[in-house]
Amino acid sequence: MSVYKFTLDCAAKDFAKSALNETEENRFESIQQIKEWITENPNIGAKADDLSILAFLRGCKFNLERTKHKIQNYYRMRTNVSEWFGNRDPLLPELQELAKIGVFLPLRKLHNNMHVVIIRTAAHNPRKHKQDDVFKIGQMILDLLGLENEQLQIYGIIAIFDMQDLNSWNL
Repeated sequence: MSVYKFTLDCAAKDFAKSALNETEENRFESIQQIKEWITENPNIGAKADDLSILAFLRGCKFNLERTKHKIQNYYRMRTNVSEWFGNRDPLLPELQELAKIGVFLPLRKLHNNMHVVIIRTAAHNPRKHKQDDVFKIGQMILDLLGLENEQLQIYGIIAIFDMQDLNSWNL
């Protein structure tokens, strides 16, 4: 039995219906079908809570086959790309430094209900900082933003790339 309850306002519910094909009926049925599929495929290692599943369903506009494919790819990538998804301790000095530099800055103010992040592509010193760590801290911040954040799941993110002072060392 699904325990999920939509808590956002009517505008978000209407947007989810028109843009993502999300209704009360298909939400419940789709969550149940994906939960069954996850149970039948334990090797994937996917989270099976309602909100985690909903993030994938919304990202695939409630297309079940696309959702399954996306879940498989997501967990495969997290397993296979250890340089971005392994050792994600936010207290590691190299990650702390990149966070303090502000290579990936989520803004507090929304734009048309979307979260805004500024990606400062040249803020770090490429001779000192590994590009994999830059990607890692960005992904960690995105994971925190998206964790149980339905507004982000429904409306999405705007990414602004600040390329000021970009040079060949940053490429």
